[in-house]
Amino acid sequence: MSTKTIKQRALSITAATLLAGGIMLNASPAHAGVDISVKTTDDNPGGSAHFNDLGEYFNVCDDQVDGKRAVAWLEWYSGGFYHVAEVQDANGGNNGCVLYPYDIEIAEGNTVWLTVCLQDGANGTPVFCRTQSGTA
Repeated sequence: MSTKTIKQRALSITAATLLAGGIMLNASPAHAGVDISVKTTDDNPGGSAHFNDLGEYFNVCDDQVDGKRAVAWLEWYSGGFYHVAEVQDANGGNNGCVLYPYDIEIAEGNTVWLTVCLQDGANGTPVFCRTQSGTA
């Protein structure tokens, strides 16, 4: 086999490998979203909330025994509609977190807002609230 044929074959194999790698990268685009964690604004944060972009789920945690519950809202705008999902952790401080029980479908690239507050009872006035945004 001539040197020219060997070089051509090597170039062909290299080109095919690069092309296949490029196709694989295009078939599986990089994930662009971010996870969000936010804590209430009181001195010793009594509540926290977390949004996991990859699985599109969120939870709220009552982190302190203070007689208040932790409440979280996840908000986004999609398909011409404004969406709000709410979850409350009313089982007392440091007894685990409460996961939002329903499937959430948010298109990639949409902005989401996660808010966490403390409040007295299911319909109390939210206090010590903090909001953070991210991208689904």
